[in-house]
Amino acid sequence: MIDQIYLALYNVLFTSLPPIALGILDKDCPDHLLLKYPSLYSLGRKAQVHTKFSFWVNMLDAIYQSIITFFIPYMAYYDSDVDVWEFGTTICTACVLGQLLHLAIETKSWTLLHGVSLLVSFFLYFGFAVVYNCWPAISAGREGLQNPYWVIIHAMSTGVFWFSILLAPVMSCLPRFILRSLQGSMFPSDVSVALHTFKQSETSSEASTVSVSWSRYSSNESSVDIGIHPEVKPGDSVDKNCSFDSNIIPENCAINS
Repeated sequence: MIDQIYLALYNVLFTSLPPIALGILDKDCPDHLLLKYPSLYSLGRKAQVHTKFSFWVNMLDAIYQSIITFFIPYMAYYDSDVDVWEFGTTICTACVLGQLLHLAIETKSWTLLHGVSLLVSFFLYFGFAVVYNCWPAISAGREGLQNPYWVIIHAMSTGVFWFSILLAPVMSCLPRFILRSLQGSMFPSDVSVALHTFKQSETSSEASTVSVSWSRYSSNESSVDIGIHPEVKPGDSVDKNCSFDSNIIPENCAINS
């Protein structure tokens, strides 16, 4: 049995920040790339992003996630003396972590606020659960809400709880992660291809720049600017192997004005 407070705050508090950050900040590709290739907008115009097939895939994935989120804790606590409050708290915790992992997989352009929103939701849930479960069960024995006093503190002291809340989210999101990986590597969209090509061109450009800079400063004929010697004017260059131990310029050092 999941506590009613958790159910009421699940969408309002525990999992609200990551979807907001995803909706505001996430993007398929940079704006300058879309301006360079306007044909990429055709995916939305031709309704190739959200199709009937993707709708039913998401529906089946939701059913699969709910089954995994319930039955992994159920099998972990099977034939034990766990009560309904601890079992429900374990399922609720696995559900929250599973949704955060789900959103992390669906994020296309990571920013600092994406990571902050996930961390805030994570610590907000556990912080609230610990404080709420430490509060005395004032409503115990009365009609209405009941307070699962000390439940999550006791649950976190057992290995079954951590096993369930770590395994259930990973197994529930594993098919989606595999599907997204196969889709990006074997069946990429036009936007993915354009973004990959753009990143490759940026990488090759940075590599060529580093190569040119390295060859320039590693050449035996390269020179460095010296401005500390009285006979060397600003803008003059001398061989980099020259050393000035005094105010006298060695004879083997050539100054090029």
